[in-house]
Amino acid sequence: MDKVQLIEALETAVINYQYETYQELAKQAVSEHPTQAFGYYYLAESLLLESIPRYDEAEVCLAKALEFESDNLVYLVKFGQLKQLLGRFDDAQLIWSKVLLLDPKNSIALISKASFLITQHQEFEQGLDFINQAILIDPEELSAYLYRADALSGLGQHEAALVDVELFLTAQKEFNEIGTLSKINILKELGRVEETFPLYEQVIESAPENHMHQFNYGQSLLNQDSFTKAAEHLGFAAELVEEKHSMFYRTLGQACLYALQLDKALVALQTCIELDPKETEAFFMLIQTKIELEQFQEAIDDSEKLVKETTEDQSLTERVLLLKAGALLGLKKYQAAEDIYTPLAKAKGLRQKDALYGLGTVFYAQGDSNKAYRFMKAAKLGRHNLAKEYISAYLDDFLDDLKERSLKANEAAYSQNEASPFLQQLFGQLWKFSDLESKKLEGWPDDQVQKVKDSLASFSMFLTEKGAVLVSNDKEEILTYRIKKEAKTGALIEFLPLDNFPSFVVKLKLNEGGFTFSKEANEVLHLEAQDLSTVSAALINNYKKHLSRESLTYLGAKAEPILEVLLQE
Repeated sequence: MDKVQLIEALETAVINYQYETYQELAKQAVSEHPTQAFGYYYLAESLLLESIPRYDEAEVCLAKALEFESDNLVYLVKFGQLKQLLGRFDDAQLIWSKVLLLDPKNSIALISKASFLITQHQEFEQGLDFINQAILIDPEELSAYLYRADALSGLGQHEAALVDVELFLTAQKEFNEIGTLSKINILKELGRVEETFPLYEQVIESAPENHMHQFNYGQSLLNQDSFTKAAEHLGFAAELVEEKHSMFYRTLGQACLYALQLDKALVALQTCIELDPKETEAFFMLIQTKIELEQFQEAIDDSEKLVKETTEDQSLTERVLLLKAGALLGLKKYQAAEDIYTPLAKAKGLRQKDALYGLGTVFYAQGDSNKAYRFMKAAKLGRHNLAKEYISAYLDDFLDDLKERSLKANEAAYSQNEASPFLQQLFGQLWKFSDLESKKLEGWPDDQVQKVKDSLASFSMFLTEKGAVLVSNDKEEILTYRIKKEAKTGALIEFLPLDNFPSFVVKLKLNEGGFTFSKEANEVLHLEAQDLSTVSAALINNYKKHLSRESLTYLGAKAEPILEVLLQE
């Protein structure tokens, strides 16, 4: 059979899926035409079409074909693709460079070159240049859009990347796992995590036995505080993974602990520690789980064991001590718990707010609401994430009584406040931050000074004869006050917090366009009147976040126009 006949027979065999015949004909071509390239090329193709492809043998055949026709683009492209399949990316790049020298508009080579730069070396700009060339040449090649999405995402252009992924996925006739996973990653980068959940469900339905899909979904659910569902998928991941790894059980234990599936948390965390005794975080969570299960003595024993292993790390030691104190509180060993919390509360470290919170719980458990509130308020000011909720849940009645007594004690000052010529100029207006002068900032770089000022931009206040309200992004102060000293253009005012916290004296002084507020020496806060018709949504949200109309009824009629704007429904 001559060459033309052989090629026709080979093409017919492959079209009709006659792969055994195809391979026999390819071997015949090599045998009858050993010095021509085409037989080796077809033999390589047949080897790749086997149920278990014979990549290495196919590579030898293609190399032989290129010995005879070194510039054959079909052979070169197939050789480059095979090198990539074998993971020999550097060899593939040499081949793609040669293809592009012979054919600068070869879209397969451009895409392959781009994919190597983007995925292997994170050279996103250069990769993007190649991929854009490929799309101009062959806009129907959908894989190019997926690689372009990777490049754009790598350059931080996530919205544009999402457009390309959507284009790719819309054109698919069936579910595409790679494109869907790419979309998940981009949505995460955009902070749209909840939108990834239905996509994870699709990926898992497509590959239910893939433990990493289950794990990644579970971890995303955990990060979004969807603890019960996170525990479900992390449990699947732990069951599916062939070789047990502590990471799976640590994360599963965390989700079960937060979902209050305490028995499951206990098993998962114990398994994690058995797999890796150095899993310190799992040990912390195990102790917390035992406290939640009221296994207080076991929690104490574990704490004492762990503290011996963490003595060189002060931060870890403090965390263990806090857990031990919590277990002691559970056993009603109040003095022992207080003895642990107190030095940590006095130290200005990362755990100070946790220790203050702990002291609040100790004193509340002993029935001392006054001390409990003092420490909870300090924990709240230190930004403990549960202190505000604890105060609302357990100390509101105590605070209502305290507020009533504080206001009654200051009744004598109301008439003097109302008659003050200076204060009358401040009543009935909302005052917002405009500038700051501070000796502390002298010598600071301009950008750092501006950051401080920006952080104060949310500060505002208003006064009536009975009290004042000061609000910023992260806290509020509800006060009554009395005049200590007054002049035509200013006054010394003693502010008295309604929760009986220590009072403080402020120097107020009128100036052009507003007034100044000086709580500390050498520091002056400038305030200007806020037009109530143009109050920003951010400022209104601050008041809604921190205050209720009921808590401010004591302020009287002068506060009403302001409250109507700030606490509007």
